[in-house]
Amino acid sequence: MYRVLMRTAQQFSDSAYRNYALRRIRHEFRTSENFDRKRATDSLHMLTRQVTINRLYSLPPDVLHKKS
Repeated sequence: MYRVLMRTAQQFSDSAYRNYALRRIRHEFRTSENFDRKRATDSLHMLTRQVTINRLYSLPPDVLHKKS
């Protein structure tokens, strides 16, 4: 489940959202003492919806992220 969440978070086009999601996932898995599959599945569904919305309303890449 950890890998699936991390792969989904990598799909954000905006680096700020991507880094936030990755940090949150890492923190959640490090601090949780027992693995709750339902909670992780709910987080995955929420993250998938956020990635979809981020793709629909994404801005063009800024100067720092443009490939030359």
